[in-house]
Amino acid sequence: ELRASMNMIEAVYQGKIDCFNYQSVWAERLKEIKAV
Repeated sequence: ELRASMNMIEAVYQGKIDCFNYQSVWAERLKEIKAV
């Protein structure tokens, strides 16, 4: 789980994921976490 998050962060730093997309992905993940 943590490794996946770190990979996502690395991708952002490498410019593979734009900031807006990154935020939307995290918003969805936070919803899933709160739903559990």
